[in-house]
Amino acid sequence: IGGSSNDTSSQQRDVTFRDAMRGLGWIDGRNIKIEVRFPTTNTVDENRAAAAEFVALNPDAIVTTGAPILGACIA
Repeated sequence: IGGSSNDTSSQQRDVTFRDAMRGLGWIDGRNIKIEVRFPTTNTVDENRAAAAEFVALNPDAIVTTGAPILGACIA
């Protein structure tokens, strides 16, 4: 969650995260499932809805890239 699918910085963070996980032996689709979402409007309501969607998946971890998203996850 966070950033934009068209933003080079967001795309690079995703690649870096996946590379780091791979370096630790965690391969998306093999022994871990990585779900990525980019907000379309980045409003408080959208952030809360996205956070609720992730929490409902009952994940072991949620990784965010910004304070507004983190706030929505813990609210």
